[in-house]
Amino acid sequence: VGLVHAFLHERRVGAALTKRVRSHYNQLYTNRGTTESMQGFFDLLPHTLAVELGAAVGFTDDLQHNRRSVMYRVPFCRDLAADDMILIGCRLKHCAYDPPAVQPDGSLDTSRFIMREGERGTEMWVIMDGKVRVETTPEVGGETIDLGTLGVTQFFGENAVLAEESPNVPLKRMRSVYAITQLVQTVA
Repeated sequence: VGLVHAFLHERRVGAALTKRVRSHYNQLYTNRGTTESMQGFFDLLPHTLAVELGAAVGFTDDLQHNRRSVMYRVPFCRDLAADDMILIGCRLKHCAYDPPAVQPDGSLDTSRFIMREGERGTEMWVIMDGKVRVETTPEVGGETIDLGTLGVTQFFGENAVLAEESPNVPLKRMRSVYAITQLVQTVA
C-alpha cells in the first residue's frame, strides 16, 4: 500500500481518487496477498537490516524476541540459512480465506475451496491463523472421506512445490482443502 500511496502522491492524484484507489488495493491485498516483488525491496537493504527485517516479518527466527519462524516448521526448510529463508519469504503471499458457503442442497460451495482434488497446482500453504478441513473422494461419485483438520503452523499442498508429473506439468492435487474458520495463510 505504501508503494501505491507513493505513486499517487508523486503524481499529485486528488484526495478522493487516492482514497478509492488505496481502498481497492487494500481489498485486493486482503483477498490475494501482496503482488509486488519483495525480493527487490530486500535487495536494496544492507544485509544486517535485511536479516533484521526478515526476522521481524517472520521469514527467519527473531532471536531478540525469542520467536521461531513458522517456516522452520516445514521439514524441508529446517536446515536453511537465514538468507535462504528470506529468499523463500519474499516469494510468499499472505491470503485470507473464509469457509465455503453451504448450498441449498446442504453441500459446500466448492468454488470457495482453497484447493480441490484433481486440480493441478504449483502452490503450498502454511497456516498462520485458523483451521482447514482436508478430505478426499477416492472414487468418482463416491462418498467424501474426512481426513481431519490442520491448524496453525501446519501446511498442505507441498507435493505441488516439490514434484512434477513430467517436466513442467504440475501434479494433480490428491486432496481437497477448505477453511473451517476464518483463515490467514502464507502461500509459497
